[in-house]
Amino acid sequence: MFQFNFRSLINLIYHNPRKSDCEFDIHNPLDIYLRQICLLSEQEKDAITQFKANPMSCFINPYLNTPIMCSDDINNIVYFRDIRVRSGQFGIGFFEGIAVNTQEKIATIRHIAVEKKLTGRGWGYVIAYALRDILVTHYKIKTIFFEENSSEFEKSNYPRFFSRLGATKIPGRVVYHRENGKNERERETWEWDLTGC
Repeated sequence: MFQFNFRSLINLIYHNPRKSDCEFDIHNPLDIYLRQICLLSEQEKDAITQFKANPMSCFINPYLNTPIMCSDDINNIVYFRDIRVRSGQFGIGFFEGIAVNTQEKIATIRHIAVEKKLTGRGWGYVIAYALRDILVTHYKIKTIFFEENSSEFEKSNYPRFFSRLGATKIPGRVVYHRENGKNERERETWEWDLTGC
């Protein structure tokens, strides 16, 4: 599977404004990915510049309004409740329900999303790769499990997103999700293997 690291991904978004459809090579995975990225506003360019300089400073604890800090574990588990991703006042996305098992070197993420205005612009991949780099650097994580609980799972095409990250569905490992107060529904867990990072 074609993958690239966070630094190269953010550079690609910043330095490659959208081409016309005829300029894309449909056989080049990089061009296929860049095709989705729209022209950037000045605010987005500024956000990318800040993000490139210090990605971790853009991961904000919404309750304290301060950057998250990678902390020591308690009983081999580190919990990050909710994380908002923003560059200055420019909201990018958010994560919910992150748990890191430092002994088994795995992390679980219950929800990842970008701000509605940024849907389809490539930011989901940017924040996923940035969080991956933070978890690998600070906790030596080898696997991330996505147990996505979005009520718009199919509509927002999470399976395609996870697949393009390089994650795979785990047959038989499901999570239960309650939609709009209705009965719980099984949803597959996705595994992102980071052993090559």
